[in-house]
Amino acid sequence: MGHSSSDFLGRPVPGHEWPAAPSSQEFAALFVELRIPVQRYLFRVLRNTAAAEDLTQEVFLSLYRTLQEDTSIGDPRAWVFRVAHNLAINWATKQKNHGEVHPEGLCPGREFSDPRPDAFDVLLRLEQRQRILLSIRQLPPLEKRCLELRLGGHCYRKIAEVTGVSASTVVTSVTRAAAKLAGLLRCVPGRPK
Repeated sequence: MGHSSSDFLGRPVPGHEWPAAPSSQEFAALFVELRIPVQRYLFRVLRNTAAAEDLTQEVFLSLYRTLQEDTSIGDPRAWVFRVAHNLAINWATKQKNHGEVHPEGLCPGREFSDPRPDAFDVLLRLEQRQRILLSIRQLPPLEKRCLELRLGGHCYRKIAEVTGVSASTVVTSVTRAAAKLAGLLRCVPGRPK
């Protein structure tokens, strides 16, 4: 069954049909697009990096085998995440039987979810970023400079050398700037306090 309204990755492509067995380039494009999101999802569910990496490989091997059987998949993204979810359940069950499940690992009642942020999350992050940037611009010059250097990975001693003030003044400036920004973030609508 071909897909005239979307491509292999689920993006709209009017008038274009995709074969049940995609080319190696099409499969590679799907792998590149979904490998990291699948791995992140598996890590969040299992809290085990090695298992997330191994199961991610299993997901794409399963996809490759299924597609080589000329089986059409209507929504590859949903299929990949469903297989990842099922593999995670199987892995957690085996670990539980051996008493090895991480206490924050897979919850049997947890529903499958797409790890992509929804529109509200994207807008909230953009608004938070704008508020933070505006707040940073409004900081006194020394606090702003010290915070920027600290966020850039510099140690307090190096910041003191660059700014020409004592290390204790740098610590105070960074602490004040961080407190002002933290206060701002607590005031963001939609964010739990």
